Amino acid sequence: MTDNKEPCGIDDDSLLDSALVDERSNSFPVGNLNRTETQKKWYREPFHRVFVNRSLHLEKIKFYGFDMDYTLAEYISPAYEKMGFDLCRDYLVTMGYPQEIQEFEYDPSFALRGLWFDTLYGNLLKVDAYGNILVCSRGFQFLKPSEIYTLYPNKFIQLDESRVYVLNTLFNLPECYLLACLIDYFMGQREAHSDVTSTGIKLGDLFMSYKSMFQDVRTAVDYVHLKGDLKRLTVENLTKFVQRDDRLPTLLVRLRENGAKVFLLTNSDYNYTNKIMKYILEPLEKTENSREWMTYFDYIVIDAKKPLFFGEGTVLRQVNTTTGALKIGTHLGPLKPGQVYSGGILLLTDYWESLMSI
Repeated sequence: MTDNKEPCGIDDDSLLDSALVDERSNSFPVGNLNRTETQKKWYREPFHRVFVNRSLHLEKIKFYGFDMDYTLAEYISPAYEKMGFDLCRDYLVTMGYPQEIQEFEYDPSFALRGLWFDTLYGNLLKVDAYGNILVCSRGFQFLKPSEIYTLYPNKFIQLDESRVYVLNTLFNLPECYLLACLIDYFMGQREAHSDVTSTGIKLGDLFMSYKSMFQDVRTAVDYVHLKGDLKRLTVENLTKFVQRDDRLPTLLVRLRENGAKVFLLTNSDYNYTNKIMKYILEPLEKTENSREWMTYFDYIVIDAKKPLFFGEGTVLRQVNTTTGALKIGTHLGPLKPGQVYSGGILLLTDYWESLMSI
């Protein structure tokens, strides 16, 4: 869901000028060097830079933690999102949705991550950092400013988790488009009755609330990711869905060479994690000097169940890396390099420091 408005604030040229002298200017000699030549030597395109909101001294960082999905493991877009969309769409049919929805085709250009879905009115919202609504659509219909004001006084909405669902990850892109497809489909039926203030769509003697559609889509997404074919199809077609980057092993090695500890914290299960990490970190053709993927990390935690991990957490158990099964009992001792753990909880920094025997 994109618009053509120019972004507010500092533009790319201003950002560049703050770091470097304008590359087009060669009137500032430095000794016997021309500033343009120096500038060319150090110039990096914006997508090769790191932009921060505050300064950070990386030499003080003791731990570097990485997620796997969409972090270390870069899924190939839009092929991966299309597969997730198709699987969720088809599962909705098994839940009782019309066969016609199988004609939906994923459009990667429709939505960006970070949109809000209002489960009450069925609207996809693009908001700023303060909750001011910039763009609003229901299905594929963009609401007029007067309609937005009718639903949201002052074009403002508060982030209420009981009503608003934030589509803030790349995993959310397929379900975001699927929600728009479903709402547009039902609104387009001949017997459909709905107005701007409706909380759903009336189809004869049937009422489809936007919240119920949202809940059904979430059910489909959870099934596809936890019990469905998404992971099986991914590991069966790694070259199609997962990007390899030969620089990744070097990054992890350099972090540890500079005295930091590196850990992996993923929600995925061991068997899936093992296959993905082997593909992205181990060479395709093994040699005597080839490293196993686990040797790149000091600590490995799978089945973390984030965000639960950051709150009440779950039982910390050790994983049998031969079978993938969990060992019995709760692990109480320090985390050991070369071992894989399941679950756990991030209570306090001191808790993890004691476990990791810093």
